[in-house]
Amino acid sequence: MPLRLLIALTLALCALPAVAAEPTGTLTGVVRAQVTQKPIANAHVSCGAYTAQADEKGEFVLEDIPAGVYSVSANAPGYGGRLITDVQVSSGRVARILLELHPDEPDVTQLESVHVQASPFTGSSRAATSAVRLNRFEMQRTVGAAWDIQRVFGSQPGATTSSDLTNNLVVRGGNPTENLIRVDDIEALSISHIAAQGESGGAIGLVNLDFVRDTEFFTGGFPAEYGGKLSSVLDIRLREGNRERLGGEIELSMAGFGGGLEGPLQGGRGSWVASYRQSFLDLLKEPARLTAIPHYDDAHAKVVLDLSDSHRLSWVGIGGRSDVDIQWVRNVDRAVYDGFKLLTGGTWSAIWGESAASRVTLSHVASVDDSQIWQAKPEPIYDSHSASRETAVAGALDIGADENNAWRLGAELRRIEFRYRIGSEDWNGFSENAGRIVYIEEHEVDVRHVGWRLSGYAHRDWTPVRPLSVRLGVRGQRFTLTDASSVDPRIGLRWTVAPQTSLSLSGGIYHQSPTTLELVLDPTNLELQDFEAWHAVAGFERRFAGASRLLIEAYRKEYRDLPIREDETLAGSNALRNLGRKQVQGVDLLLEKRIRKGPYGSIILSLSDSKSRDAQGAWYPDDYDIRRLVSVSGGVPLIAGWTLGGKWRLVGGRPYTLLPIRPNDVGGYDLDPDFEARNTVRYPDYRRLDLRIDRRLELGGWGVSLFLEVQNVTNRDNVYAWQFDRVDGELKPILQFQRLTIMGIIADF
Repeated sequence: MPLRLLIALTLALCALPAVAAEPTGTLTGVVRAQVTQKPIANAHVSCGAYTAQADEKGEFVLEDIPAGVYSVSANAPGYGGRLITDVQVSSGRVARILLELHPDEPDVTQLESVHVQASPFTGSSRAATSAVRLNRFEMQRTVGAAWDIQRVFGSQPGATTSSDLTNNLVVRGGNPTENLIRVDDIEALSISHIAAQGESGGAIGLVNLDFVRDTEFFTGGFPAEYGGKLSSVLDIRLREGNRERLGGEIELSMAGFGGGLEGPLQGGRGSWVASYRQSFLDLLKEPARLTAIPHYDDAHAKVVLDLSDSHRLSWVGIGGRSDVDIQWVRNVDRAVYDGFKLLTGGTWSAIWGESAASRVTLSHVASVDDSQIWQAKPEPIYDSHSASRETAVAGALDIGADENNAWRLGAELRRIEFRYRIGSEDWNGFSENAGRIVYIEEHEVDVRHVGWRLSGYAHRDWTPVRPLSVRLGVRGQRFTLTDASSVDPRIGLRWTVAPQTSLSLSGGIYHQSPTTLELVLDPTNLELQDFEAWHAVAGFERRFAGASRLLIEAYRKEYRDLPIREDETLAGSNALRNLGRKQVQGVDLLLEKRIRKGPYGSIILSLSDSKSRDAQGAWYPDDYDIRRLVSVSGGVPLIAGWTLGGKWRLVGGRPYTLLPIRPNDVGGYDLDPDFEARNTVRYPDYRRLDLRIDRRLELGGWGVSLFLEVQNVTNRDNVYAWQFDRVDGELKPILQFQRLTIMGIIADF
């Protein structure tokens, strides 16, 4: 669709007056216990002035609610309250939500003139610190995130993305490979388009945000259920389709075109939802000064069927293709990428009596990637064809009615297969994983490996005395390919010193295997052992009326046995050894108001120090030693249904090594890999201001959301990296996004 037509259509809809008759919509959902997922009968649900009582299956229906954005709460005898903010009730699509309750929630807030026990800050019941949960409505309204889940959580305390050009998460000094991503209990290889083999992030998210129910994000000290990564967990839960009638959604913006359908199964005993999306990024190349245009498409589907009141089957499938042709400073410096991602799996969930529940998931994930890189030569200096496939069966058993006295036991068997065919000359390039220029030695690889990873965990929730809750866990795992085994203890403590004030402490040991790419770079790399990190996190939280809170967390991480070259100062062998060390310490501060009644917003301040040690024992600033991060975001309702939001961010400049430039024997220049000191200079600080304005319309049974967002309003030149020009012998800046205007329409029916 031509850009002018899109702008004209958006402006025409913006000019429409509100409809005379007040449109109404329907809200449905289910109330369940957070630990066992048992339906909670007779729970009381409130949406503004509208209330409903859940039936024996925990299901509720609220009809004829005036269309708008609401905070929805639920409570029940013996349980504390749960509050979900930013729920959109539309005259179009029927909204469906899940409200999870757990006992004796101490928080008391005032909502819609009804005094209820409820809080919008409910995170994981099994984590004492460093956990946040956002629903899809909150994520969709995050300014500057481009409806990308990883970019949404790159704005949380202690977290950022490595650049505008990628959604790689950098969490409390960890590199992007240290982030675990799960989708409906399935461990994902990647959920991004244009994500090279071994990287966890890419140019744009693969998961359609409209397809998501909610997401939990752990930035440290996470419980024993999660393993295999050192820094963070992104646990994504996809939503069900509505069980009332056929509905759907259409999205059109300069970032893409797509839509979805959903509806009931077997008279409301289940549901289905499916969507498809295709890129439209050609419209953004000039405004954003992009060096390349990613082309992609993706599809999603989820089916849920209640076999009985206690047994449920669900299946999810997500797949996507993408390609990009990147041209850097000169046309002879170029990279081409083509990839395919797949995630699919089925889950059987069961409830056994009053205090037990189980879950068994069979899953398969795959990633196929082809890439070529040219540097000042007519033939590619790097040519890689790779494929990874992982098939797993995992189970979890919950015992106990609530987290005051409960167990979770789990195990997983995972078959890991990967193949690489690589032809590479000696070359250097910028690595998103490392955050710096890396050297690769000339090598030819054509290998296929198969390994098995067996893991199991036990987690104990215990409340010995009412103000104190204890979380204990242990996780063990073994990887046959590298013959590596580990046992990781975890602990979490939370002490409620007053009804609105708590202190918390968590810690543990975490292990991670080298990436598959690292394992194939040299035959001896298969001897690498898992590397580890020790976490310690202390927190203070104070909640206020109006769904506001102050959260302060201090943390320290100690890394050991990191895989590095024995001689880091030379572009030598690709062989790695477990000789690296790393230390990260810092403090995160968050002050936020969550509910959108009047002005809302947050202030984030993160200070940290991260340093690494090379094989010779010398310490230096780590590649992701960001030092400081400041974020101020928020918004305010305007007249006639308009909302204005904004976000300003400052991220400290990463350090880098200033390599010497020397003439070569063919009349050009090369970077000299010999240097005296690592990471002695820094990139300029990153600063960006984003503004967004929204309006919601109800038009003849359709709900229409209009938005206009301007990213990098001041058009600041933020440097992404230095690109070395071999002809001129100069380092030239590659800039991140310039001023970028995004318009769009989302319509549901």
